[in-house]
Order: sequence, then C-alpha cells, then structure tokens
Amino acid sequence: MLIDEDNTVLNYFVEVQQIIKQGNKNLVVKQNIEFTKRGSCQSPDLKELEEYLFMGLDKTGKYLLDQNSFVKLWPTEPPTNKDKMILDQFADQFAC
Repeated sequence: MLIDEDNTVLNYFVEVQQIIKQGNKNLVVKQNIEFTKRGSCQSPDLKELEEYLFMGLDKTGKYLLDQNSFVKLWPTEPPTNKDKMILDQFADQFAC
C-alpha cells in the first residue's frame, strides 16, 4: 500500500488480494486500485502491510472512502480469532 497525501485528501494505492463480490468493475487479483478519502473523514487510517475488507461504491474510476463505505481490518492469525473466522466464512460464502 502506498499512501499519498494531497492537501486535505488521502490517496491509498492498494493491491487487490481477493475478490469476494464483484461490483460494476471487473477487478482482478493483484490489480492496483486507488482509494481516496478526505482528511476529515472518520474512516479508519489504513496502515501498510495490513489487509482490509472494503465495501463501497466505485465513483468515476476511484473508490471513495466515505459514509457509504465499509472498511474492516482483516484479522491475521491465530485461527481462534473470532473476527477472522467470521470474515473467512463470509469470503467463502460470497466469493465470486
């Protein structure tokens, strides 16, 4: 992930690791996409080397992190992590 701050906007450049449900764009694994958020937005600050679940709308070729978006840190091991188990089940059930 690359983070670029441009005035009051944060641009996140991320690599797609998994597609759970395809939207109106044909994303592919390993594709780099850009997320944009206003500096004042309450969405989580994304950190490098972390994995996240993103759900939202594609507007004009950019993914906006706003009040219509959902962002959740994708938990890592241990396998007893309840959040990880729930998200893995979600991914298995709804994967493209």
